[in-house]
Amino acid sequence: MSSTLTLGTNTYTLITLPVSPGLAQLDLTMTDAVAVVSSPYVPSQTQTQAWPGADAWSMTITLPKMNRAQAAPWQGLMAEMRGMSNVLQIGDPFGATPRGVVLGTPEVQSSAVDGGCNGVGATTLQTCGWTPDVTGQLLAGDYLQVVNRLYLVCENVNSDAGGNAAIPIWPSLRETPAGGAPLVTKNTVGVFRLAQNARSWHKDFGGLMSLSLKLSEVR
Repeated sequence: MSSTLTLGTNTYTLITLPVSPGLAQLDLTMTDAVAVVSSPYVPSQTQTQAWPGADAWSMTITLPKMNRAQAAPWQGLMAEMRGMSNVLQIGDPFGATPRGVVLGTPEVQSSAVDGGCNGVGATTLQTCGWTPDVTGQLLAGDYLQVVNRLYLVCENVNSDAGGNAAIPIWPSLRETPAGGAPLVTKNTVGVFRLAQNARSWHKDFGGLMSLSLKLSEVR
């Protein structure tokens, strides 16, 4: 089944993931574009240059060995992706529930958006709507979804007396989220495409299929 999904000014065909079987293995990779140059005369002196906004997710998903009937929906998905043309939504099923307490109804802080604090490339997300004065609303390693984007919480997050919280996130904000946009903390997903046009599967002599897909974040 397919639908459409818009990110910024681009619209994509969104392919729905099969419900079963679940993943056997997930390899998530975080990549930043950082150059480090050392002085040839004084090696201890270095310059570091990070390319803003060049941080990105990639992943490899591996399915358990499947018989023909089990594998058929995944083969259909691989075909419908049309190489790197179409997209799918996926997250970390092994981190579907946050470790933080998540009390309140958190959302993107409108005043922060108006003030430019939640602009593209920001590495801290200003939020509100939390139950005030709660320690551990989110914990380092929890996932956060804002609209269709997947972020990782970098540090433990507490709410202040006004129910506000500044959340250090990775990667940097892709778009400026609208004020009042809800924060998703369970079953979070991002938008990914195949990392290459070629895809294949392997069958053993017992008729069982092995299948894995390399995915990259849609930017």
